[in-house]
Amino acid sequence: MLRFTLRRVAEAALTLAILVAGAFFALRAAPGGPAYVLLGPDRLTGESEARVNRQLGLDRPLPEQLVRWVGTLAHGELGYTPIFIVGRRRR
Repeated sequence: MLRFTLRRVAEAALTLAILVAGAFFALRAAPGGPAYVLLGPDRLTGESEARVNRQLGLDRPLPEQLVRWVGTLAHGELGYTPIFIVGRRRR
C-alpha cells in the first residue's frame, strides 16, 4: 500500500511540474510580449518595452524567471493586472 501511495504522489508531482512548466513557456511564447499587451501599440517604444520588462523581471535569465514564477505561485500570487502596472484606469 505504501509503495502504491508513493508512486501516485510521484506521478502527481511530475504531472504538476509538467503543467507548470508548460504554462510558463506558453506565456513566454505569446506574440507581442507583455509590454505590447500592457502599453498597446501606440505607446510601445524600445525604452518603454525595456522598462516594463525590467519591472516584471523579464530581463532576467529564463531559469531564474521560472524559479521566481513558481515561488510566487506557491505563495498564491497569480500575477499582476495591467491596470495597476501601467498606472492608468481603463473605462
